[in-house]
Amino acid sequence: MTTVIALTTPLEAALLAAQAELVAAPPGADHEWVLPASAPGAPHVIASALTLGAAGKRLHLRGHDAVELAFTTGGLAVIGSEVVVSELRLLTPAVGDAAVAIAAASVIVRDLELPDVAGSGATTGLAIDAGATGAIDLDDVEVGAVHGATTIGVDLVGQLVRAARVRIAEVTGTAVTGLKVRATGAADLSGLAVGRAHGTAAATGADLAALGALSIAGLDVDDVAGPDATGAVVACGGDELRVVDLDVIGVAAAGGVGRGAVVTSGGDVVVRGFVVKQVSGRDALGLLALGGRGAGPEDAPTVEVAFGQVVGVSSPTTPAAGLRVLAARSPRPVTVRDVSVRGVYGGPEPAGPEPAPAPTAPDPAWLTWIDSAVTTLATAVAPDVVLPPAPTAVETLGLHVSAVFEQVVQFFDSFAAAPLAVADATVGAVHGAAVAISGGLRTTSVRRLAVDHAMRGGYLQGDRLVIANTTWHQLRGRILAGPGEVHAYDSIFSQIAGGVADPLVLEPDADWLAAQVLHADLESLRFAALGATPFRDPGGPVPDPWLAVSAIAPVDLHLVDGSPLHRLAVAPPPDALDPLDRAPFDGAFPPEAGARCDLYDPLRPGGATAEVASPPGPVVDYRARDAAGFSALMFGRARTTMSAWTDRGAADFTTMVIELLAERLDHLAYQQERAVSEGFLEDARLRRSVEDHVRPLDYEVDPGLSATALVRFDVDLAKLVALAAGDPARTAVFQELANDGALEIPAGTMVAAALTDGLVFTTEAPLTYASVLHDLLLDEPVARGATGARLRRNPLGPSTSIDLALAEVIAGAWLVLRRPDGTGHVVRVTSARGTDLVEIGWDPRRPAPFDLDPATTEVIGNLVPAHHGLRVAAVDEDQVSTDRRDSVLQIKAALALTLDGTREVEVVLPFHPISQHAPGYPFPGEVRRGTPQLAVTVEGEAWTRVDDLSIETANREVYALRSSADGRSAIRFATTLRQGVLRGLALPQRTTALVHDPLIGLGAVGNVGAEVLTRLLFIPFDTSRTRFYADLFQEQPELLRGVITVTNPLPAVGGRDPEALPRIKYRAPLLLLRPLSAIAPEDYVRVATALPEVAAAHATVVPGVVRPIVRVTVLLRDEDTLDDAERLRRWALVRKALEDARLIGYDVETVPPRWVGLDLDVVVDAEPTAEAGAVRDAVLAAVAGQGGLFDPDVSGLGGDVHLAELYRAVAGARGVASAHVRRFRRLALHAPERVTQGVIAIAADEVAIVRGPGRPTADGVLSVTVCGGLT
Repeated sequence: MTTVIALTTPLEAALLAAQAELVAAPPGADHEWVLPASAPGAPHVIASALTLGAAGKRLHLRGHDAVELAFTTGGLAVIGSEVVVSELRLLTPAVGDAAVAIAAASVIVRDLELPDVAGSGATTGLAIDAGATGAIDLDDVEVGAVHGATTIGVDLVGQLVRAARVRIAEVTGTAVTGLKVRATGAADLSGLAVGRAHGTAAATGADLAALGALSIAGLDVDDVAGPDATGAVVACGGDELRVVDLDVIGVAAAGGVGRGAVVTSGGDVVVRGFVVKQVSGRDALGLLALGGRGAGPEDAPTVEVAFGQVVGVSSPTTPAAGLRVLAARSPRPVTVRDVSVRGVYGGPEPAGPEPAPAPTAPDPAWLTWIDSAVTTLATAVAPDVVLPPAPTAVETLGLHVSAVFEQVVQFFDSFAAAPLAVADATVGAVHGAAVAISGGLRTTSVRRLAVDHAMRGGYLQGDRLVIANTTWHQLRGRILAGPGEVHAYDSIFSQIAGGVADPLVLEPDADWLAAQVLHADLESLRFAALGATPFRDPGGPVPDPWLAVSAIAPVDLHLVDGSPLHRLAVAPPPDALDPLDRAPFDGAFPPEAGARCDLYDPLRPGGATAEVASPPGPVVDYRARDAAGFSALMFGRARTTMSAWTDRGAADFTTMVIELLAERLDHLAYQQERAVSEGFLEDARLRRSVEDHVRPLDYEVDPGLSATALVRFDVDLAKLVALAAGDPARTAVFQELANDGALEIPAGTMVAAALTDGLVFTTEAPLTYASVLHDLLLDEPVARGATGARLRRNPLGPSTSIDLALAEVIAGAWLVLRRPDGTGHVVRVTSARGTDLVEIGWDPRRPAPFDLDPATTEVIGNLVPAHHGLRVAAVDEDQVSTDRRDSVLQIKAALALTLDGTREVEVVLPFHPISQHAPGYPFPGEVRRGTPQLAVTVEGEAWTRVDDLSIETANREVYALRSSADGRSAIRFATTLRQGVLRGLALPQRTTALVHDPLIGLGAVGNVGAEVLTRLLFIPFDTSRTRFYADLFQEQPELLRGVITVTNPLPAVGGRDPEALPRIKYRAPLLLLRPLSAIAPEDYVRVATALPEVAAAHATVVPGVVRPIVRVTVLLRDEDTLDDAERLRRWALVRKALEDARLIGYDVETVPPRWVGLDLDVVVDAEPTAEAGAVRDAVLAAVAGQGGLFDPDVSGLGGDVHLAELYRAVAGARGVASAHVRRFRRLALHAPERVTQGVIAIAADEVAIVRGPGRPTADGVLSVTVCGGLT
């Protein structure tokens, strides 16, 4: 329970006092400190640094909008197992290491503001360390100016990191970082912003790294400056990195390396929606995206960069790069689309306009570095990953895409890598090569690309290079293509190298395979003459000598309206990024067109056409559904089409064929009707069809349950003594068996009914036999509702146990307290104290259902739960009689199935029904659901059973158990589902060995009577668990069966047949009427009280820190008798049910009720013949006993206490003639007397309670005075 402390002023003293109380609290304590409001302009002054919290304890510091703390020196440090800080504003002008430092396994921060932070050394605004296994959750954190030497605005370290709306205004110092995140697991970041980051040695705007999946939605970095400057660094060691809405503006490196954004991943990487502007420095880089070894779907891109722009990247003395997209060797697609790169300047000026020929494997230095860098990320064991040094750039590049895949196989037709696609991109004003695109053995598709004003065109490479709808304008050098096939369509090359006939040059190992509608300045074999410049705004020529790229104005390379070039265009081969309904066009930009009407006119005007009479077709009669109808239909058709056929006798061959076909069509029609009927829940007759219909409705079909019985084992000690005398070689073994603790009955022992061979029960756990458990007696009566008893040992019993304490033996044992009429009560001992007399206790969920008399009650021990089910595989053929050995071998052989290697999705099992076991013995009134008892191995590997294959991930060895078409059980394996995704691991396409190990037995047939299971059928051989008698189980099973006898003292219970189909059909549609979400407070009450563990509930909506909170007060059933473990289990069930039903935007909080003790004084007059003591006990039971007036399950939550109800309860007690209530009030200081008013008000979240003698606690006072009666 949370201890809430409302702090007062002066705040520093109040914090120290609360801290002392928290330190003194027991481990696991949960404190919430509510800070008082501060006056405007007058914050709470803290004279020195504070350290709050304690290890192993939870602390919540809660303020509100008007709480402001001003530290004279130092800052705030908080520690604990769980720390929550919300709605605080801290002024920390002079700190040591950090203004706010939090160290806990779970940290939640909401609405925290740090205006200004200043330090002289290593300084951090907000530092949170959750360790390698902790979790961090930040929302709405604002940090102002942070100044120090090594300076970090916000530093987060944990396993799972979630940060939203984190803003750092300014960080300055020697080496500065605005935002730093290190996650050993996954990280989810959104709404991040870093303002001015200036360092005299190095500056980084954001440094984000995670070993698991990393998702970033919204990262803004502005004004980063230093000798080495980087806007954002993002590193992911997991399978997926997603960055959406990335803005980096203004990165200036004075003499050092300048980088806009570096996004790297050891798996898939997706960057969408980015803006990088004004990056300067040595080896300047706009944006780098690196990845390519993720485990995503085969048709999903492993690297995707889309919807962004890079503008203004300059490096005065070294080459620069605008956008680099680098993918590791992977057969999955790589996509670059809707990107713009403009204004990339790098010195010195290139040596010549023509690029060097592309090598056979383009970018060899980059390929080596890409594989090394991705491997480093994918194998990283810590978030701080240092990538190997990147190769030295040889020239300035505008757009650099490297996705080389070089898979060497014997036959190339049998393998093809997914394509590299570059589409809808623009590149302009580049002081070097405009593009460098390499795909290796991929199909490289370059479509709708516009390039203008560059020193060089660059190069394009792919095993199959498709250039479609591109525009190249004002390039000093030509474009190099190859090696590989080159397909070019609808492209314009204008003012390339001063005007040439062949602007696209092929490498020696490249071949033209298609060249359609290509235009250049001069006409040649494959290029048509362009003529006058057709663009709207072509811009001026490339400056000579080359000036700053910013001097080149943007151009508009759309063709002028009415240009005839579009009419010459052809349709290029489509790809996945092409619009489906776009008309062919020339150049990079389609012509602008008005809105097109997509409505279909069903009455289109057309020319009149003469009607042509069609020949009569065959008669269609849908009423013909049986053999007679089909025969009549075919004979009638034969009269018009086979008029020459007149002999229609039974011996005629044609008649025979028609009748045979009609008979087959009759069967086919029947199967069609069945198929149609099985498609509807109301008409379906097969269990499989019905279950498949109701499964999407989340209806859980009851598969039935195997019966459970308590089986008693007994050892004949007289026979043991005789065996010891007759077999001297085994004397020591038999003597050990005669002592308690030496004989252990293994789990899996099978017992059967003597007269029914097919009814077998299997024990669920081993049983250590103790003869003392046959000598137990009740020492005192057990009342109805009791959860404990006192036992003693029968001194005349036959037990031979030595040196064994009774309490030690009985602890954890199952017992049956049986009455002479055969009825009994099952308990499992949870506590035992004493020596000769042992006080035992059992689960309060098993209260005694009736009174038990020590004189007539039999205490039965040496019991173990057994469930209906025969395990065929466990039977050893050497332990059965010779006449049955062949049958056992045949049955066990049927357990091994050989699949023929086709795409089997379902395998029908030869044995039915599969047992459904629920562990232990059921509680009174409990409706249990079991689990199928089936083990499946495929080629020696065990596979796991799951309920639903559709939500499984690929490569998991799982199967589902379903009903087959004939009603038997079937194993269903994974198959290819939506978009080629495999849910689970499918069986291999070859001959496969499958072995299944089921238990057979299910339903109400297992509910046998008492003393029926008297045949010891099989004892498994287990040398690891049977120290003294393993040789007996293996060599002399019949001998051991003569010594050990079994029986079931009570009838088997719980056996339940599978749910009937009519019941399923009736109940499943009713689920649609059941509300699944809770909206109003009454809905939360409905959800809670629907659980059998809840007696009552009450819900209210209260304001929360972030969102409204639905506070649900829950009264658990049997609240006053539950132990801690059971109470926690029930609270977890309630919490899960409410979380599943809660409305989005609301939090749910479950709290216990407030117990209200009552102070009652009752005087009763006893009847003359009634015993005074018995009358007093009866009154106590009627008022405060189990099921009495103030039993929490009866009184419930809320509801005023009326004096009349108290009189009614007392008057109803046995032996009461009259009664008078003298005191009727709450048990509280100065509580007013309510006898006159006759009612005590109880709030909706309160429970009125009075506990009498013998109850666990004394929450109230009940005084009962008896007058008269027998004494």
